Amino acid sequence: MNPSGAPVGSSGAPAEPSQEGKNWWWNVVILLLAIGGLYGVFHFRPFRLSLGTGHPLVGEPLPTVKLESLDSNQKGLSPEDLRGQVVLVCFWGAWSEMSLRALPRVAEATAPYQKRPDFRLVTIACPQQPHFPTEQLRQEVRSILREWKLPVPVYIDPDGQTLARFRARQGLEQLPTFYLVDQQGNIQAVWPGYRQEVEKELRELLEEYLPETNIP
Repeated sequence: MNPSGAPVGSSGAPAEPSQEGKNWWWNVVILLLAIGGLYGVFHFRPFRLSLGTGHPLVGEPLPTVKLESLDSNQKGLSPEDLRGQVVLVCFWGAWSEMSLRALPRVAEATAPYQKRPDFRLVTIACPQQPHFPTEQLRQEVRSILREWKLPVPVYIDPDGQTLARFRARQGLEQLPTFYLVDQQGNIQAVWPGYRQEVEKELRELLEEYLPETNIP
């Protein structure tokens, strides 16, 4: 050992760090880079991995929506009613347990926007079977809304044409399914089925498209 305390080789010169020591430091560097990369992917748009915004329909125009109100005495919904608005379209079934779990949470997530003129929540009650009697569907949906105390606007598609147009475009493979549409009428996210992560991503996207939530 030399006077400084550093180890020396056979020639008297300070010994070089071992290859094992070099590899250890490189492993630490690579691990830190990987952790930093994952943090960036999950916490910063547009690099964050996404549930809904990676769907193949993103960027496509919303299919034509023509619906009747659940209350037959009230006005239905036409494409003109959705122009210039951010719209969340939800297909659900009163017979679907997953739908009944999802709707209250989605209603809560969109509550800060419900009174805004540039946002609209559209929930479409779907029958369990084709050619289901319209009046029976109305009655079943009203009963579920009362039982579950769901404060959401509900429409029905009595002739099945709106449902057919969405199914023909891919994306509506299961219930519930949510479509977020921008002010230009283009789909920006699609969430088939329901997972808790949907609420977080929905809130983030609404904050992005409708940044001012407090309007007098």
